Amino acid sequence: MHKAFGLLEVLGLPAAIDIADTLCKSGNVRLVRFAHADAGLVTVVIQGQVADVQTAIAVGLNTLTSAADGQVISHQVIPCLDDSVEVEIAIARNLPLAASKSPAPETYLD
Repeated sequence: MHKAFGLLEVLGLPAAIDIADTLCKSGNVRLVRFAHADAGLVTVVIQGQVADVQTAIAVGLNTLTSAADGQVISHQVIPCLDDSVEVEIAIARNLPLAASKSPAPETYLD
């Protein structure tokens, strides 16, 4: 069964860590990774069932917009990734292809 991916891009690592904590506490989702970009942009990527990911992203958006220092740059929920995209994510994370279907390690920072 395919799982949904949720992406929430924020400004700054402290905001990203705070929102990752909020996302994971708001539903049955797991943190896949933090993706760093230039200018302090950090994308928090979560995975889970579609409803759980949608709820987590909604809670995260509400949390960030109500916080004085939170700035949402972009967000997206992808309900069902194609298998080839999931394989590319596994390759980008240096996971063996067989491990792409098993639970990933907790979290890591780039």
